[in-house]
Amino acid sequence: IIANSDLTRNDFIRILHVPAGKIRTIRLGTSERFRVIRDRAVLEATRGKYRLPEKFILSVIKYDPRKNFANLIAAFRLLRKRLPCKLVVTGLGCEKYIEEFSLREDGTADDVTFLGWVEQKELPALYNLAFCKFFPSVYEEFGIPVCEAMACGCPPVIANTGALPEIAGDAGIAVDPFDPPAMAAALERIWTSPRLREEYSQRALERAKQFTWE
Repeated sequence: IIANSDLTRNDFIRILHVPAGKIRTIRLGTSERFRVIRDRAVLEATRGKYRLPEKFILSVIKYDPRKNFANLIAAFRLLRKRLPCKLVVTGLGCEKYIEEFSLREDGTADDVTFLGWVEQKELPALYNLAFCKFFPSVYEEFGIPVCEAMACGCPPVIANTGALPEIAGDAGIAVDPFDPPAMAAALERIWTSPRLREEYSQRALERAKQFTWE
């Protein structure tokens, strides 16, 4: 049996009582298109197409309770009370969150851009433009979006649950996905420190080398 993470491997053992010797962890990889983009024209074309802010936090998710948008947006609301910041959310059906979480009523919608579905070929530019990635999903068996972000040098702020800490290693800032103040504090640390952001960006690029299809 092949498991895509040690978390999944341990679930086979714990839940299904599969003998450990029958299971091997072989982690997934990322497409080669996810890389650092040096061409500013490419990046600025993407910024212009989607009307992206100069500096923003990126969340690549979908309309799914597991993605933990309730706590994600709660953390962002706390953060924007303390400093000017922007959030960009992309993923299938995510625009439903605008009404579901009353984002217009308190002005939060002014600082959140919902892109809807974005084609894979355009995601690398988004990761390159983002200041950091925010991915507090409560349970990922692997978490390819984190690998994609790391391969682009985009440091991830992730949940400390599921396989995400296993995948990100020391390249990610792991926080309790049910603690919005803690998540906001982690985002504030990286948002206000270009030095810290650069440190985690370099860690991310190094960590990403472990996740190839070869």
